This record gives sequence, structure tokens and C-alpha cells, in this order.
Amino acid sequence: MKENKYAFTDEVIEHNNSILHRIKALKNFGNVKKGDFGGFIERENNLSQEGNCWVYSKAKVYNNAKVYDNAVIFGKAEVFDDAEVYGAARIFGEGYIYGKTRVYENARINGNTFISDSPKIYGNAEICGNVSIYDTPHICGNAIICENAHVFGKVLVNGDSIVCENEDAFE
Repeated sequence: MKENKYAFTDEVIEHNNSILHRIKALKNFGNVKKGDFGGFIERENNLSQEGNCWVYSKAKVYNNAKVYDNAVIFGKAEVFDDAEVYGAARIFGEGYIYGKTRVYENARINGNTFISDSPKIYGNAEICGNVSIYDTPHICGNAIICENAHVFGKVLVNGDSIVCENEDAFE
């Protein structure tokens, strides 16, 4: 039987009609040391006991959302609904990742982002600043979405594309 890497502490908060539990590392893994406190999750299914995935400090993962593999959630970021973050993806800042969003591979999301519905963000894609992404876009490769950009519809943003400074990308 595998040893769990984290456990719930007695610290709980109510957030968006969910009861979230602070987590605490039970062993060393990745950059996490035994005894480190993490962020808040609603249930064990939100954060895998395998890999180096972790939810840090004030970050929250709840509803049916899942974080696994080596993905990490930092800052005040929230991952909820049926969203999944995996691979070596990083979410930090004050982002809201929800709906059926998928963030994976080496994707990075930072800033005051709102990502919902069913987008897929992967490869080495970077999302930063005040960005809104919704509907079903695919953002991949080395694409960068930043500074007040909006991406929606069935658009594909890939390669070395850059969408920023009050631009919209849609189909």
C-alpha cells in the first residue's frame, strides 16, 4: 500500500458553498517538505496522492476539479467545477480555472485570469495578465496570451502566436 503524501488538517473554510480543508505534507516530494502546509481542497479526489502535484498556501481546488501528475497551483488561484490541471502545468496569481478547462503539459497561467467552459491550454503556452478565455479554444505551442486579451470560440492559437494588449481572438 502506498504512503499518502498529504493529509487534511483541522483547518477548514467555507468557500462558494463548499467546505475546504487545508492540507499538510506527510513526506518530502518535489519542492515540498514533510510538515509543509498547503492550500485548500474539498476532497481527496481534488489532489492526487501520486506525483509531485501540490496546492500551495491560499490556492483552492474544489468541486470535481483535479490536480495531478506534477502540476502545481500557487497564490490565490482557484480551480473548480470539472477543470483539470496536470502534466507540469503551473497556475498562479489570482486565476480562476473552471468549467471543463484542461491545462496540461508545460502550460503556465499567471495573473488575474478567467478561464472557463472547455478550453485546452497545453504545450508551452503562457497566459498572463488580465485575460479571459472561454468557449472551446485550443492554446498551444509557444503561444502567449497576455494583458487584457480575450480568446473565445473555436479558435486555435498556436506556434509562436502572441495575443495581447486589448486584442480579441475568436472564430
